[in-house]
Amino acid sequence: MSSTRTVSIKLTNNQTGGSLTANVPVGGHWQPIAEAFAGATGSLSQQGGIVASVIEFHEPGLAGNVTLVTGPTSGPSYSLRPNDPPLKVNNGQPLNITSWMIFVTV
Repeated sequence: MSSTRTVSIKLTNNQTGGSLTANVPVGGHWQPIAEAFAGATGSLSQQGGIVASVIEFHEPGLAGNVTLVTGPTSGPSYSLRPNDPPLKVNNGQPLNITSWMIFVTV
């Protein structure tokens, strides 16, 4: 029996200092950030949606050769590799990304 490989993704709100970390499956399917982070741990409140200013790999050294792709359902998508600088959402200003989609691919 094989287990699904995951990578640890962290969302941070630089204004409040809160963050959430969740394990997202590699090679899974597009899913809303709200779904991917439903069981997340951290101090970022999810009441009223997930408001973040930065998306990054929580443990880049353990992520391997993967690419995270994320963005709004009706807008541009952004890609992030483990050793890239953190992705600044909305130019680093907090934004409600609850409905954004997320996917991690090899």
